[in-house]
Amino acid sequence: MWQLDHGGVEELQPKVVILMIGNNNMFFTPETGIEAAAKGVQMCIANVRDKFPQAEVIAVKILPAHAPGNRFYEDIKQTNLALDALKLDSDPKVKVLNLWNEMVNADATLKKGLFAPDNLHLSQTGGYELYAS
Repeated sequence: MWQLDHGGVEELQPKVVILMIGNNNMFFTPETGIEAAAKGVQMCIANVRDKFPQAEVIAVKILPAHAPGNRFYEDIKQTNLALDALKLDSDPKVKVLNLWNEMVNADATLKKGLFAPDNLHLSQTGGYELYAS
């Protein structure tokens, strides 16, 4: 949001903006709550729509991280549910992309090869390839 508000984008005229945001907010959910994290994502989308009204926005739901039962993982799941409740795609210029099922196994664990050893960031091969496709 800072970059959008403080320069460097005024001359841009994008047709599409892809937002992959919200993961770092999970560090703060014990203090701020799930709803605040979801509202933060919603505010970022609104800010992009204000700056670039002509652009289609593809909002990627928060990607899984860590493991089932881990607070981070569970907060991401709950925040994504809160994002669903906000109906972000009620704006015809906003599309919501959910990659969760492509990134977890049937037992909800992270698929091997998609994540870096920290189980947070995508791997250079595998994770980013899936994301790009």
